[in-house]
Amino acid sequence: MGAPQERAMDVPLDVGSGTPDRADSATGAMDEPQPAPIVHEIAASRQASQLTIAGVVLFFSFSSIGSIFVNKAVLSAHDFGYPAALMWFQMLIANLCLTLLRRKLKIPVLQRRQYVTVLLATSYWIGNVLIGLYALRLVNIPMFSTLRRLSVLFVMAVEVVRGKRYSRGIILTVVITVAGSVLSACSDLSFDGLGYALVFLNNLITAFYFHQLKESINGLHLNSLQLYYFTSQLGVIIMSVIALLTDAPGALQAVQKRAELRTVQFAAAAIGSAVMSFLVNYSTNLNVEYTTPLSTAVSSVLKNSLQTGIGLFSWGYQITPLNVLGLVIALSGSSVFTLLKVRESRAAESNTIAAKLSDR
Repeated sequence: MGAPQERAMDVPLDVGSGTPDRADSATGAMDEPQPAPIVHEIAASRQASQLTIAGVVLFFSFSSIGSIFVNKAVLSAHDFGYPAALMWFQMLIANLCLTLLRRKLKIPVLQRRQYVTVLLATSYWIGNVLIGLYALRLVNIPMFSTLRRLSVLFVMAVEVVRGKRYSRGIILTVVITVAGSVLSACSDLSFDGLGYALVFLNNLITAFYFHQLKESINGLHLNSLQLYYFTSQLGVIIMSVIALLTDAPGALQAVQKRAELRTVQFAAAAIGSAVMSFLVNYSTNLNVEYTTPLSTAVSSVLKNSLQTGIGLFSWGYQITPLNVLGLVIALSGSSVFTLLKVRESRAAESNTIAAKLSDR
């Protein structure tokens, strides 16, 4: 479900209008400018922005973790092999919630040409989530999380095409992450070729989806929930057609024939998946609004790490030493990647503050 600036650390800083130098009436000398209040103001603004971004990243990470496990429970534990029908149900619930919140969201009126931008974001969103659900049904959670961690590589590839360049350290950590993922895949006893292919396709669509979200939010001047409202309105129509032409009829027959799909436990799991889907889609929009596509992908390291650890004891996973070694290598590479990105962001932030002070 050109190269942008690192918005996570490069937020607008209101340093005030300043006070013009005053001539001393007795000596005619000019008072020296006092940078301390400016520094304090910048520091306070920076601290507030960092707290906001940290909250957004945590919200995205934990809602995504919850969504993965609840969806896996519906698809595997309850053996409900109808991802399109599940996504359709999730979108119906999300659309209902957003429609009820329409007045509070202050939804603007879009021009017809603007709906083209929304339609493109909606298409990537549907492709990202739907393919991810099909892949999740076929791949165990540790390997799904490890392979999804490679979405950073696809995001970087898209940004390189757009002119962005990366340091050797960043490239090395990506190579390590890829090597660990390949090692894990080679020793995965529950290997599923189609599932792996779908995860890689999911990663590619994710890269384009993150970029399109950023362009949609900035180009249409919408906030996260407003964009989610428009994509949900268009998405539920598109998904209705897809579900009815694919597995919705089969899902209805399965519910009618299988008693276990008419239990309170399955109903709770299905509703839980819809709630978590709403939260993860909103948090994704929110994360992209406050950060860059690459930063959004990097923040996935936290959730994927937790998913991998918990997933070792979940459905369909058989532990082997080589597989676990590959998981550890991939996790180490992605963790160092995150550390390097934080250092780069802080360096860029320091340069921005120095430039603002010099302009005073």
